Parts: sequence; structure tokens; C-alpha cells
Amino acid sequence: MKIGVVSDLHTDVTPRNKALVPHLINAVKAAELDVFVLAGDLARHLAELSETLNAFHAAELPCEKVFVPGNHDIWAIETPNVTSEQKCQIISALCRECGFHPLMEAPFLKTKNAGLQGEVVGFCGTIGWYDYSFAPEGYDFSTAQYAEKQLMGAVWNDKRYAKWGDIDSAVTRRFAAQLHKQLAAIRDEVSRIIVVMHHVPFRECIRYQGKLPWDFFRAFMGSVRFGEICLQEPLVTHVLGIRIGLLTWRLAVSEPFARLSVTCMKNRHLDCRRMLKVGCPVSQSERAVRAFKARLPVSPWSARFRPGRRGF
Repeated sequence: MKIGVVSDLHTDVTPRNKALVPHLINAVKAAELDVFVLAGDLARHLAELSETLNAFHAAELPCEKVFVPGNHDIWAIETPNVTSEQKCQIISALCRECGFHPLMEAPFLKTKNAGLQGEVVGFCGTIGWYDYSFAPEGYDFSTAQYAEKQLMGAVWNDKRYAKWGDIDSAVTRRFAAQLHKQLAAIRDEVSRIIVVMHHVPFRECIRYQGKLPWDFFRAFMGSVRFGEICLQEPLVTHVLGIRIGLLTWRLAVSEPFARLSVTCMKNRHLDCRRMLKVGCPVSQSERAVRAFKARLPVSPWSARFRPGRRGF
């Protein structure tokens, strides 16, 4: 099975970002994907997000399409009385209209090969969130200081626009519980599970620089809870997403440029290297998070994806 992953297009930030979409569509077609994954941060505004989803829909891509939102997507900035929860629901409805499966709502099952012997692969997804468990070492910032999301004149804009109606740790627990429920729901129906996230599940995927305010804001990259859930479920063989660094799941595509990342999935490992774009490698994301925390072997790899090559 061949899976393409892209994230952080931010099509409403610059014309250059928006101009990437037709090139990405062509790349998806050329790659002959089985599944195309959008892992969040398409646009802050619903109109632009809808336009981007519609562009992929109008292209009639010959593959399945799945989506999880990023933190920028759920920013409640259209009207003052809209919550991030409500915006998530609107985004899910837009996804369905444009032929994308909204993984935040339910898992998606894909049969690898046609026929009775086809392997069923499950896709589960979440935006993820953060509880400051990735706070940098060597500093003594308090939980209250992280909750303020600002330091040295810089502000993490979730403070202004993410409106969940609860503290970050509670939001993280809720989304982690939803992911756990998704995994349990399909465990008996699939031979393997792929988790799609926007935020980071492993500290090894984060680049710390030993300076402020950069390191302070790494606390908002994700949570160890999601990594623990993935590690506890033996059927989870791959985790796909974006942010800082690179893992199979961390097929990084960083703004303002984004190129399709393709993973050809083989056996039971985190094959983080078969792709067209390798973004921000953090020592190859600490060697693919030490081969998915040492439970899975790492196979030989090719740094360049070759069109026509099939995956697992």
C-alpha cells in the first residue's frame, strides 16, 4: 500500500502556499497512491479551507483521502461565538462533501488487495494536543506560565484562537481517550493500524535549540500520552503526521514549501525514509524514535521515492 502524507499547507498565509496545491495534486496522481493523507493546518479560515479541499475533490484523485485537522484549522476566528469544537464539526462536514474521510470522527478501513485474501488496514486519527509533557529540560517554568503561552514578547496563537472551553491537559486527555477508543473499535477487524496525528507523540521528534523563546514553545508540540497509546497497541505499525522532525509518521512538510511525502509500508516497522521530501530531520528523528521504541525492526530504505513502486 502506498500512502502520501502532506501537512501545513497554510494556503491562506501567502499566495506561494496556495500555488502549491495544483502541483501537489499532480504529485499525488503521479505517485499512484492508494491513500492520500492531509494531516492538518490547511487554513485558518473556513472559506480557504473549503476551497483547498474542493480543489482536491475536483481533481478526482484515484485514491482514498483522509484528513485530520491541525491547530490552525480549529482556530475560532470567524465569529466570536464559535468554539473550536463547533469548527471541528464544520470541518468534518466539509471533508465529507469533498470526499475526505474525517478521521477525528471515525476510523477508516482500507483493503490492501482486492479479493478475499486482501489485508485490511485501519486508519485512526486525531488532531492530538499538548499537556506540556514536552516542556524543555533545564528550565523551571511553571504550569501556569506554560498555560499563558507567551514569553519574551512572543505568543503562541492557540492562546488567542483555540477555544476548547477547557485547560490543555483536559483537552489532551479527551483526544487521547478518543484515539484509544478508535483503536479498540477496529482492533478485531484489521491486520494493522496506521495512526494519523497533527501533534507530536514522541519527544524525539522535537528539535530543541537550547535557547528561548524557541524551547519554551516546544511544550506545545504534543503529548507523551499519544505516544504511549501507539506503543501500547501492537497493531499500530505506523504513525503519520507533521510538525518538527521526521518519523514514518513524521513525514515532515514544512511551510512555506510543501512537497508530497510518500511512505511505502513494508512489514511491521516505522519506515520513515521512503519519500519525496524529508523535512527537518532531527538526526532522522532520533533514528525513527529508536525504531518505534525498539519494538520493530528498521528495513533498508531508499531516500527517493520511485514512481511505480508499490508499498507493503
